[in-house]
Amino acid sequence: MPPENKRNPWEERLDAALGVAASAILFALMLITFADVVSRYLFNWPLRGAFEATELMLLVLIFAGLPLVSHADEHVTMDFIDRMLTPRATAALVRVVHALCAAVMFFLAWQVWIKATRIAGYGDVMSAFTERHIAGWQVGATVDVHAEMMALTQAIVGKTLFDADVSGDAHDATQAAKVLAEDFGARLRSFRMVPLWFPTPRNLRSRRAVRRLDGVVDRIIAERVASHADRGDLVREPACLPAVARTPE
Repeated sequence: MPPENKRNPWEERLDAALGVAASAILFALMLITFADVVSRYLFNWPLRGAFEATELMLLVLIFAGLPLVSHADEHVTMDFIDRMLTPRATAALVRVVHALCAAVMFFLAWQVWIKATRIAGYGDVMSAFTERHIAGWQVGATVDVHAEMMALTQAIVGKTLFDADVSGDAHDATQAAKVLAEDFGARLRSFRMVPLWFPTPRNLRSRRAVRRLDGVVDRIIAERVASHADRGDLVREPACLPAVARTPE
């Protein structure tokens, strides 16, 4: 092997570790998918959490294989620019591209770390809202579990994503979400897709439900914009800026 192609022992060990990890994750993905398909279609018992586990493992698989491909320089490349450059200029271009890629990956890792830190704090919010919600139940009383869980979920989502207390809107939002869920299920079961703009009774109910949910969300955004405070919630995220811009001050 030429001297320029010699690899350090730590490089070989790192490549081997990443290769084993990627292979193990790929094998686990195959087993989970096989078990989920068999249990779902033969026993009508889907494997709980299989979809979420597959998503997470696929993400880890990609980022475990990415260093291997990058270190071996096996990415798909276009060399029509290299042919017009001298060897020294080509080497400089490669270094610049590597530096840019490293900067982008560092930025993405930094953003993921910030998001992970923020999401880790959601656990305390979920526990606090759950305890507060359960405290309102009476011993021996009949509880509509579906409605209670819908209201609890909406309260947690409102607090974690918008930093707003939507407990007062829980009833209206729950009823609107129920109407939309029933309409969605009816559309899935029906072979005749009636356009939403056509004034059938079901479409009118769905449109009213959408307006009620829009009213809740618009009120939350308006209150957050008026406060001029960045609390780290969804309203100040780039994806929500168009909605914020449409909200009157």
